[in-house]
Amino acid sequence: MWGKKRIDLTIDPLPDLAIEIDIPSHMHPSIYAALAVPELWQFEAGKLPINVLQNGSVVKSSSS
Repeated sequence: MWGKKRIDLTIDPLPDLAIEIDIPSHMHPSIYAALAVPELWQFEAGKLPINVLQNGSVVKSSSS
């Protein structure tokens, strides 16, 4: 996926991990769930909550 300007989800593999860093308006976790992204990390204000996909929903986890 490195170097691609656009991702085509009909042919490109889905990501295994999404990372958001100090973004004023985070994407809602349900968007990542709909894309079936297994993990979401959202670094903000020195904290790194880890969220994982379980049964179609994104839930907080203590580990990756």
